[in-house]
Amino acid sequence: MQPVVANLERKCAGEVTFIHADVDQRKYQEMASKYRVNAIPRFVFLDPSGKVVKQWVGTTSKAEFDKSMGNICAGQ
Repeated sequence: MQPVVANLERKCAGEVTFIHADVDQRKYQEMASKYRVNAIPRFVFLDPSGKVVKQWVGTTSKAEFDKSMGNICAGQ
């Protein structure tokens, strides 16, 4: 998934903020708890106000990932 996410991150530069949170690090433990991260990978998409708009656990194909993301940025 990392190459798929990295590609999307490049396409969406300046439009979307990506946070790669290593939940084993203390500084991300509060975030992991807030979004109930209990498996890796976990994807959580928030709107600008911080509301969860989509989330899922596990890997998926590039096509499914892109489909799930919708038109999140102009680069797609």
